[in-house]
Amino acid sequence: MTKSELLALINQAEVEQWTELDLSGKQLTELPAAIGRLHHLQVLELGYNSETDRLNYLTSLPDTVGQLTNLLSLDISDNKLGQLPERLRQLTNLQSLNISYNRLGALPEWLGQLTNLHSLDISGNELGALPASLAQLTNLLSLDIFDNKLGQLPEWLGQLTNLLSLNISLNELDGLPEWLGQLTNLLSLDIGLNKLGALPQWLGQLTNLLSLDISANDLSVLPERLGQLTNLQSLDISLNELGELPEWLGQLTNLLSLDISDNELSALPERLGQLTNLQSLDISDNELGALPEWLINLPQLVSLSVDGNPIIDPPPEVFGDNDLSKIDSEKLEELRRYYS
Repeated sequence: MTKSELLALINQAEVEQWTELDLSGKQLTELPAAIGRLHHLQVLELGYNSETDRLNYLTSLPDTVGQLTNLLSLDISDNKLGQLPERLRQLTNLQSLNISYNRLGALPEWLGQLTNLHSLDISGNELGALPASLAQLTNLLSLDIFDNKLGQLPEWLGQLTNLLSLNISLNELDGLPEWLGQLTNLLSLDIGLNKLGALPQWLGQLTNLLSLDISANDLSVLPERLGQLTNLQSLDISLNELGELPEWLGQLTNLLSLDISDNELSALPERLGQLTNLQSLDISDNELGALPEWLINLPQLVSLSVDGNPIIDPPPEVFGDNDLSKIDSEKLEELRRYYS
């Protein structure tokens, strides 16, 4: 979009009092100060547009963005911002802020003044620490800080007890602090792609969790108290160093999706046959020589991935071909007939 086209669009938005303006994926290199005239805006999109696969290339924002005090949602993701203009602190009505995938090495203290925020995405930057002022964002329901450079988590994070979703994956964490167990309202927790060699027992306190991702760490065992997470619907423990699975996994009977791929498993416990609500199971890239017979007791299973295992029982011809990379519902029926 050319500068003249953009100015014409801003003029139209001003005259017609638009409440939403989507400038994502327009390959913008600058945002004109005229944007500050759009006082009716509630939603401003300046980030990535997945439908066009095009980005903007903003390295700065005009101070006049701070005049858009009716904004409820601001997305400036996937640009090249090295810092945030201080006048953004005036956007105190913001409920959603996405500043992910820029070039931010630090966050300003004033970000903690945006206390109406429900959703904050600061992922994909170069953050090694987070300002203490973010502890004031007690209305946050969703916080994404994945793909940064955090070696430890700030203690104030335990004060954000309204959080429903927390993503701290792809950082440099080698341990989890006990106070994280205070976030008992969490429904979704992603701690994958870190350097965790063990998980604490207190993780079992987060009994409201529906989704837990602990993939791509250095885990060789799982703590027994995770068996208390009986509300889980999705569990990803792939890409670890597990040589066996605990029997208590069979207690998680609400699971719909289970990913245990890329471990060192040569057998699966029979109690997994109790997971009768499973719809998707990924056991690929392990050391399994046989598929367990209890698979036929999973009536809801429609997707089973087993590739990358040295399976000899049942033989591939049971499925009519040698391709076991993805066992669909039709092949599952063949498996059930084989074991029946």
